Amino acid sequence: MKSVSVVVLARPKSPILRSHLALSSRLLGLRSRCKTFAECTYFNPRSS
Repeated sequence: MKSVSVVVLARPKSPILRSHLALSSRLLGLRSRCKTFAECTYFNPRSS
């Protein structure tokens, strides 16, 4: 049998902290998209 561990994160009660976490997750997603785009443009051969 495999053991399954469940991680439960505490949710902040303050609306300020909640909005900060939402902004942080959006920024991480944006940073990920920018990094992916930069890698694609760097590794793809340039057309002459």
